[in-house]
Amino acid sequence: ALVPSLTPSCGFTSVVALWAPQATASIILEATPQQPIEGQNILIKVHGISAQIQDVIWYQGKERTGANVLFTYVPGLGRPQRNGSALRGRDMVGFPNGSLLIQNARPEDSGTYLVTVTLGPSWMEKAQIKLQVWGAAFPDLLTMGSRLPPYCPLTLAHPFYYSWANRLESPCS
Repeated sequence: ALVPSLTPSCGFTSVVALWAPQATASIILEATPQQPIEGQNILIKVHGISAQIQDVIWYQGKERTGANVLFTYVPGLGRPQRNGSALRGRDMVGFPNGSLLIQNARPEDSGTYLVTVTLGPSWMEKAQIKLQVWGAAFPDLLTMGSRLPPYCPLTLAHPFYYSWANRLESPCS
């Protein structure tokens, strides 16, 4: 917009002001399955991207530091994925839409995952998701009458009680 103004010492001047609204997007991460167990593949989908992706950086941990970089993905390159030091030989794959595939998940893959998606020179979207990978659901061989130690992964302020078929209750510790 052109805004004319008159100043006593300089005469007629004009001020040019440009206003270009930037499309706002808020990306959302979704893990499938939501409660993965050891050995499953986990897909962390990125939703809400409304512009062309320039690059994607995935981190494992609560901080966006070089030590936490899993990989950088630049769509359109011959080899679009550049692995970071935090990948540590794991099978993790990036996709052009920003999503992350964790293959053959392990409990050590649990934690916070951060992503930054660059959509333009000064337009970056960030999101994070907390992922919990549970150990194997059941032993390979479970027979009637065999002993199975309880596994209680919950952290609660008050004791959590479970009940077996014989209706005896025990605190989970």
